[in-house]
Amino acid sequence: MSRAPFRRKSGAREANQLVRLAEGLASSKSRAEDVYWERELEAAVMLQLENNDEDAINRALDKAHDAPDATFDALADMVESLTESIMLDSEHGPQRVTLFCAPILVWGRNQIPAKTIPKAQLQNISVQLSAHVFSSKAKIALADFMFAPDQLPHSYSQSRELLQNLGTAIRERTHLTIDPKTVEDAPDVVCDMRMIVGAFQVTEGEPFYAWQETTTPVEEARQNTLGIWRSQGGNAIKPLLVGFPHELTLPRSFFSACRDADMASRAYSIGASVQYLEAVTNTTPDKLTAVIGGCWGNGLEEYRIGFAIGEDDDVVHGCVWPLVSDEGDDTPVVEEIESLLRAGTIAAVDHAIARCRVSSGGLTTDWLQCFTSRAGNIRTWAPSSCWKSNCRLNFVTIAARRTSQIAKAKCCTRICRRMLRRGRCICIDETHRFRTQLFLVSTIL
Repeated sequence: MSRAPFRRKSGAREANQLVRLAEGLASSKSRAEDVYWERELEAAVMLQLENNDEDAINRALDKAHDAPDATFDALADMVESLTESIMLDSEHGPQRVTLFCAPILVWGRNQIPAKTIPKAQLQNISVQLSAHVFSSKAKIALADFMFAPDQLPHSYSQSRELLQNLGTAIRERTHLTIDPKTVEDAPDVVCDMRMIVGAFQVTEGEPFYAWQETTTPVEEARQNTLGIWRSQGGNAIKPLLVGFPHELTLPRSFFSACRDADMASRAYSIGASVQYLEAVTNTTPDKLTAVIGGCWGNGLEEYRIGFAIGEDDDVVHGCVWPLVSDEGDDTPVVEEIESLLRAGTIAAVDHAIARCRVSSGGLTTDWLQCFTSRAGNIRTWAPSSCWKSNCRLNFVTIAARRTSQIAKAKCCTRICRRMLRRGRCICIDETHRFRTQLFLVSTIL
C-alpha cells in the first residue's frame, strides 16, 4: 500500500528561517556581523508581518525559546520593534512613527471603568504628554479610549494596524476615534491596569523622549520625568477614575511600557489587596494575616499570597506574584514580598515623586509607594513624617513563609483560569466570592 505523502506544517520553513537568523544575530561577535544579521532578520520578520502570518512568527518564537544563547531575545526584540515602529516618507525626510502606551495601575470596590475619553480630557492628556514625556520634536496622537489590558490588540498584526491608524491621525493633526462597540467587555476585577495608547512621530535621528534632551544621567532624568508625569498627567487623568485609587507608570514604547507595568503591578496588587480588604471587611490592616505559598509547574512559577482575618483559616482574598526572567526558588523573592508586608518606620520621604523609604529590622528599602485612604474628588498625597513609630508597610503580619503545597497557600479554593493575550488570568474564589487580578507576565507580550 502506498504511503501518504509527507506534508510540512504551514509556516514551518518560515519559522525555521526566522530562528536561524535570530541565532546568527545572537551569536555574532562583531558589530559588522550584527549589521548583516539584523538586516536579514528584519527583512524576514517584516515579510511575515506584511503577510499577517502570525502562525509563523509564534512558531518561531516557541522554537527560539529552546534555542541556545540569546536567540529568543534577538527574535522577540526584532518582532516587537517592527510591530511598534514604522518608517514613513515625507517632504521633511524619513519619519519614524512609534506606538506607545501610558499604563495606569488602578483598583476599586466597583468595576474599574474602561471607556471613551471625552475630547477635552483627551486633549489635556495629549498636552501633558507632549510637554513632559516626549521630546520637543515629537508629534503625538492618542486613541480616544481608556483600554483594559484584555481590550488591547491581540496580535502583532492588529497592533501594527493600530499604529498605522494612529500615524494617519498624526498626519491629519487629530486623534483616533475608537468605536466602543468594537471593543470587548473589560473583566470586572479588584485590581487591574488601564492603558492610554497613542503614537508619536519624529524625524529619523531625532530624540524620542524628554530625558534624551537633557544632560542629566539617564536614569535620574527618567525618574524626574515620571515624577512630573504623575503630578501633571495625574491631574489630567484624575477625572477618568474618580473614586478609584490609581498610580501612573512611565509612558514608553508599547511593549516595554506593558512589561514595566506588569512588573510594577506585582507590588501594587499587594497594597491594593490590603486597602480593599480594609474597605470591604472594616478590618484594620494589622488584624490581617498573610500566607505566602510557592506554586510549581515545570518549576517554581509563581507565589500566591492569601489574606485571612486574624487567626481564621478562611482566606478571603488573594493575589499572585509571578516569577519573571531569572527569578526562582533560589532568589530572594519571598523576602521581597515580605518587605511589602513587614512593620517598619519611615526613614525618608521624597515629596517630588510621592515615595518614601522604610526601615525594618536593620534594613532600608528603596523608594516605595505610600498608600493612603483618600479617594473620590480629592487626590492628596498625605506623606508620613520621618521616624514615625509603629508605621507598618501595608500593615500585614507574615504567618507562613514557604510551602510547596498549592493548597496551603489557600489563595483560592476553586480557580477558574482564562488565559488571555497578554498573560492575564481571572481568578474567582467561588467560596468567598472575592475576586482578584492574577498578574501573569508572559515571556513575550
